Amino acid sequence: MSPLYPLLLQIKSVCHGQWLFSLISRECHKRKISYPETLKQALYGQGETGSVTIKTQTMAPPIQTTTIESKRLVTFFLIAFIFTWLFWMPDALSKMGIIPASPLTGLGFLGAFGPLIAAITLTAIHEKKAGLVALFRRAIDHHFKKQWWFSIILLFPALVILAFLLAVTTEGAVPSSQVFSEPWILFPAFFSVLFLSGPFEEEFGWRGYALPRLQAKFSALSSSLILGFIWAIWHIPQFLIPNNGMFYKTPIWTFIPTVIAATILFTWVYNNTHGSLLSMLLLHTTFNLSMFTFPVLDTNFGFLYVLGVFSIVALLVTVMFNPLEFRRNASSNPDESGQYQHDSNLHESTT
Repeated sequence: MSPLYPLLLQIKSVCHGQWLFSLISRECHKRKISYPETLKQALYGQGETGSVTIKTQTMAPPIQTTTIESKRLVTFFLIAFIFTWLFWMPDALSKMGIIPASPLTGLGFLGAFGPLIAAITLTAIHEKKAGLVALFRRAIDHHFKKQWWFSIILLFPALVILAFLLAVTTEGAVPSSQVFSEPWILFPAFFSVLFLSGPFEEEFGWRGYALPRLQAKFSALSSSLILGFIWAIWHIPQFLIPNNGMFYKTPIWTFIPTVIAATILFTWVYNNTHGSLLSMLLLHTTFNLSMFTFPVLDTNFGFLYVLGVFSIVALLVTVMFNPLEFRRNASSNPDESGQYQHDSNLHESTT
């Protein structure tokens, strides 16, 4: 029997190949155990290492922890920031009266596409057509346990409503909302938010490209903290625009930790829906739509209630779920109904 078998059994709750390999690498290094190179091949497909046969299956692409992938991740962030700020900064400076209006300053809306452009560009260069097909196919991937639809649809509405009720109760004033008087606008607003207000422009980049590569190197919690901070500061030019919606109503010192807390929740859902970008697109949409429907930021201290509620729930997720991957049990075997089950998929073969 392979000397690695007890170690594999100990960590068999991990499901995604990219995390499994990095986890075993860290554990072997910690225990000063050498591991064969063939183990890496086994973890990314079906193979044998001594007397251990390992099978993995995942919807998210397996990302190896290499210097090349790290450089590509840095390049992704650089392209996303440069593209976005190329349009957002002139728009902001123009609206501040620092520079005159020009054709470029009127194209600020294009800046939101930075993460999408970065993800498509790098995927096309390094993974060609097959990589692009795989990336966009994840946007229609619904092969995850049905109960996660409740989190996707209801998580952020519930949190925003709670923060809204706390603000209204303590301040004694109810801010007006167009949805309260015209609820029919929710239907067109949903698609407007999905395609024009962040989810479509951002999720193929943040969660489609960056998050798998971060989690190949770091734990789910560390990856969320890194990505959340980067995602937050990516928005900085929006804070320069006078009277710019939520960015005008939220101090940047609370915006950054709020986005980090939200990112932890995004990663939690992402990992439990097997890297489905459909879940991320809808989760981001319900997040933004909830802020529009229940204008908690129109209250005096609503931004603090949002920060508090998001932070508490993010802390609960971190405590209740394994911070290494934000899952309790792990597997990616589809059951008879086609839904993915969270069981171990490590099997010992006969010698």
